[in-house]
Amino acid sequence: MNHILRGMDRGQNFRFFLANTTELTEEMKAIHQMSETATAALGRTAAISAIMASMMKSLKDKITVQIQGDGPAGRLILVASSTGGIKATVDHPEIELPLKTNGKLDVGGYIGREGEMIILRDLGLKEPYVGRSPLVSGEIAEDFTYYFATSEQQPSVVNLGVLFDKDGRVETAGGILVQTMPDIPEEVLAQLEKDVASMPTFTEVAQNSEDPTERLRALLPSFELDCMDEMPVFWECDCSRERMEQALLALGGEELKTLMDEDETTEMHCHFCNTNYHFSQEDLLRLIQEVNG
Repeated sequence: MNHILRGMDRGQNFRFFLANTTELTEEMKAIHQMSETATAALGRTAAISAIMASMMKSLKDKITVQIQGDGPAGRLILVASSTGGIKATVDHPEIELPLKTNGKLDVGGYIGREGEMIILRDLGLKEPYVGRSPLVSGEIAEDFTYYFATSEQQPSVVNLGVLFDKDGRVETAGGILVQTMPDIPEEVLAQLEKDVASMPTFTEVAQNSEDPTERLRALLPSFELDCMDEMPVFWECDCSRERMEQALLALGGEELKTLMDEDETTEMHCHFCNTNYHFSQEDLLRLIQEVNG
């Protein structure tokens, strides 16, 4: 089951967020018919975005992540809600790249190593909080580590991964975020840094065990960890025919008349869930009448 496990070390010197997003990542792969490299990129981003959304306080809060690199992926967009809902899209999900020399998927080559990451936090205010950060590798984990350090002045460890089985299905996906408290003692910080320096990849740990407690023990072996709570993570697209009608109404009567004259059916497409909504000439006429009052 997709979830985020939240907790702290026994001394409350750092907090951790452990995400399991395997089923979510496989669902995204199916929806967008993604290559393995594209799935790894979107899957890594989904895990850390879900973690960041879980930190938000209001049930209506949302976070939007936009990544635009100079690689063939184009633009990647992911929206995560504080209740665990996730929706995502990428411009070119079909593109596959050769493996790197170490046998790993070339996510950095797919995203691009030059570009920008934009984080929008919608907290129900007039304007969302906007954070910007340059890409440092395009591998996602390193880019978010840099974002936390520079845009939020929060020292963080980000370890993300997506692993496939021999049939190309997502075998495991998720990650861990570790963030220190402001008054962490020097000796605790030093030990944490040792654990981080020798930390295995998330996929190595996840491949060996599905148990969250065992995964935490493998990632942070020097500490007693207390799990505080668990929240679900799930695919959720909020598109609907009503929302598409509102988008058409926003075009105005003249543009709707042009659409009606051009084709018997107008198609509206949701880029997040790949659902198509069809509007007949009669539908458009009704909308034109609504625009004109």
